[in-house]
Amino acid sequence: MRQRGLVSFFFLVSLGAMCVEAQTASAPVPVSASSASNRLAEPPGLIYKEAMHPLDVVRASFSNWSSSELMALSGAMRAARVACGATSPEVYAGDELCDLARLCALGQLWPQALDTAQQCIARGPEARRTHAYATEITAWAQMKNLNKAQEAGLTLLRAQPYDAEVATTILGLKTALDVEMNSGRTLELELAEQPAILAALERHTVLTEEHGDALMSMGALYNSAAQLAFLQYYNQDRDSATETLASLDAALGTMLKDEDRAMIACVRTQFHLLGARLPELKLLRAFASPKAKPEIHPEANRETILVLFPDWCVSCREQMKTVTEFNKLNAEQGILAYGLVFHDDFGVKEDKPVALDWKDLEGTATLLVDPSTVRTLGAIDYPLGVIVDHAGVVRFAGVMPDVAFSGDNSYAERLLLRIIARETVDSVRKTLGVK
Repeated sequence: MRQRGLVSFFFLVSLGAMCVEAQTASAPVPVSASSASNRLAEPPGLIYKEAMHPLDVVRASFSNWSSSELMALSGAMRAARVACGATSPEVYAGDELCDLARLCALGQLWPQALDTAQQCIARGPEARRTHAYATEITAWAQMKNLNKAQEAGLTLLRAQPYDAEVATTILGLKTALDVEMNSGRTLELELAEQPAILAALERHTVLTEEHGDALMSMGALYNSAAQLAFLQYYNQDRDSATETLASLDAALGTMLKDEDRAMIACVRTQFHLLGARLPELKLLRAFASPKAKPEIHPEANRETILVLFPDWCVSCREQMKTVTEFNKLNAEQGILAYGLVFHDDFGVKEDKPVALDWKDLEGTATLLVDPSTVRTLGAIDYPLGVIVDHAGVVRFAGVMPDVAFSGDNSYAERLLLRIIARETVDSVRKTLGVK
């Protein structure tokens, strides 16, 4: 579900918002009886969005952008910065006021973008307010004030109809809060959103945007809503986690499209990994050295982090060098991390065998795994992180940011500390006979 680099994620959200304009719906075109049988199982717009998802994952990290793309973006940002700095929101009204907020966000003048977005919310067109809230949240996040960003998210949930744009904005905010380990703020936001997601699921159809063309499928809605159950589980409130998942299942009904059913099954698989032993994985090759055996957890009493990703995820592949260095630094602490890479054919049979290039992974702590690993671990988005304790029990399953292993006090280190603390609580509860 869902986590990538915090800065690039929110900045790309703001870039995406700039490409969306309010549209006037045209009259529906009648469909003849003869052509009705040829209709796709899902709306073409949703299929397009799902087909583009791998590209979105790759482009969500600026490290994957080409030098020409980065130069073009730099020029656009510079022009926007100059223009935003030369004016003020007080001299604009209506759509122009809201356009100025987008312009300042593109220029990364975040205080100005924040001020202008708030004015757009207060006195701009109603049709532009949801995107203005998204800009406000992005600005707060970029200014490293996630508490204010979360407060703005709560206000958005109260003030605007829950549509696909609101759902997408809140999902991004939940991701950012989770990356920063701000579980209290995340839980408050999850609980505030849950009634709206349940109501959306009970409509048994794709969630659309009220003043735009954003879409969110039933499967994606379920995936977002289920994050509350994961958080409750991690907070030792496992009864509530089970109840949350049951309420989502009850809201779904039975008429699900195959794509939604498959995504929901993956969410459930991930959830039921927690507290269970790691399933057996089909390991094909180790890249650490020519003679290395493909194996996981060869020594006892180690915490193990597994990072699953497809071969097309460039930023994931680049992260493997950092993972290998992470192992060297944490060897004495009894911690190991492995990359698990698989060849992704996107479910489309290839005309001829693809020549796979693994040179960049040679010498790294990466294992080639069978594509069936995706189903075994319930992967939806990448890189998927699975943390296994010294007894082989899964303690965490979720998407990790592309900088998870970078820097001092990295996301991976903080996550491990949180998990070890939970293990201590579990041990005490078991000793006391508390469920």
